[in-house]
Order: sequence, then C-alpha cells, then structure tokens
Amino acid sequence: MRYAFASTIMALLIFHTSILFAFTPAQEEQILKDIAEIKATLRLHMEQTNKRFEDMNKRFDMLVHLIDKRFEDINKRFEDMNKRFEDMNKRFEDINTILIIYGTLLAAIFGVLFVGRKKSASPDAEIQFNKIMQRFDELERQRKQEIDAYIEQYVKQLVTQALKKELSSTVNS
Repeated sequence: MRYAFASTIMALLIFHTSILFAFTPAQEEQILKDIAEIKATLRLHMEQTNKRFEDMNKRFDMLVHLIDKRFEDINKRFEDMNKRFEDMNKRFEDINTILIIYGTLLAAIFGVLFVGRKKSASPDAEIQFNKIMQRFDELERQRKQEIDAYIEQYVKQLVTQALKKELSSTVNS
C-alpha cells in the first residue's frame, strides 16, 4: 500500500512537474526531450546488456556441452577400466584354481614324505639302506678294477706300438 502511494506521487512529480514547479512550456519540452533521450539510452543499454547475457548464455551452453563431452569420455575410460579389471579377475580366478591344484599336490607330497620318513626310521629300512650302500661300494670297486684293467691294456698297446716303431726304424737304418 505504501509503495503504491509512493509510486503515484513519484509519477506525479516526474510527469506533471509543471503543476508543482511552474515550468515554462519550452522548459517542459526540454525536460521531455531529456527524458526521451534518457529512455533511449536506457533502452540501448538494456539491449546491450541483453545481448551480453545472450552471449554469456551461449558460452555457458558451449562450456556445458564441452564438460558433458569430457564426462562422456571419462565414463568411457572408466568402462574400459572396468572391462580390464573384469579380465584380470577372470585371470585371478584361473590362477586361484591353479594354486589350489598345486597346493593340493604339495600337501600330498609332504604327506607322502612324512609317512615315508616314519617308515624309513624303522630298523628294516636301516638294514635295507646298508645293503644298498654295500652293493654300491661293490659296484664302485668293480668299476675301478675295470677301468684299471682297461688302462693297463691301453698302456700295453701303446708300449708295443712304440717298440714296433723303434724296431722298424732301427732295422731300416
């Protein structure tokens, strides 16, 4: 209510200044021309401001479009990374099955070794080990004898060949 009253008084003051201030008609015309110029200038400024806002809106739209495009690129990259991680998970599942198989094999081998260790601690195993070692020693002695016999035979051949050469060279000379 107050604002309506104040705006009415302002309108009376601005448009009907001649009532309050007794301007001459030339002064009133000049005031009206000045007011018209001010209105024209205000319109021009408002148009320029609107144009600037439109330009800024276009820029913002362009920026929003660029940001959306970047987010799409980022989303695509994340999707690619998700695919890679899925592939790696599949590989790890394969590795897990392989590790389970090897773990089972190792457990079985250690079990066999543990049981075999208990059996090898028995007196029968010690006797069998001693027999095997004796047989190994016998085989080693036989091999040494065979090698010695072969070397002896080879040396005899070399000596006889050397003597034959010497005799043939003395006979020829």
